[in-house]
Amino acid sequence: MIVAWTDDGWNDYVYWYDDGDYKKVSRINDLVKDMKRHPFTSIGKPEPLKRNLSGLWSRRIDSKNRIVYDCHKSMITIYSCKDHY
Repeated sequence: MIVAWTDDGWNDYVYWYDDGDYKKVSRINDLVKDMKRHPFTSIGKPEPLKRNLSGLWSRRIDSKNRIVYDCHKSMITIYSCKDHY
């Protein structure tokens, strides 16, 4: 499975790294690794988003932050990994 990052998604990831929050970086890495095997089940409580984000999915990084992504065929696109949708 190929993982692609939007500019916003990558900037969010770099934000956590530059901020020195390696716990969040590690959690995001674990979620991405798991998404490659189980895009719609498993860790982080995956849930389909609704309304204007219909078609996208989210997983919990922690109580405040979510990773938002979609999965089509053999590609996962990550749209954000900071804040709540």
